[in-house]
Amino acid sequence: MNVQQLAICLGWGALLIVLGLVPGLFQRLVNGVQNSIKLFSEQLGWARPIGRVEARRQPTWLAGFGAAMLLIGVLGYFLPG
Repeated sequence: MNVQQLAICLGWGALLIVLGLVPGLFQRLVNGVQNSIKLFSEQLGWARPIGRVEARRQPTWLAGFGAAMLLIGVLGYFLPG
């Protein structure tokens, strides 16, 4: 693993930790994506009513996955192989 791959792994791991731990951030991201899709489909004339989005639980598993990604990236960089 080279330095560029390590940096990518650390960046994605940190992003996943933030998405998993900051309250409401993941829900706002989901809402933004759904609103963008709705706006884009309306502009193309494909408008379909999208039901109300229910509140999702905080995805704390994302933080665990991000921490595992950080650990694997660091180990992959420093261990010979």
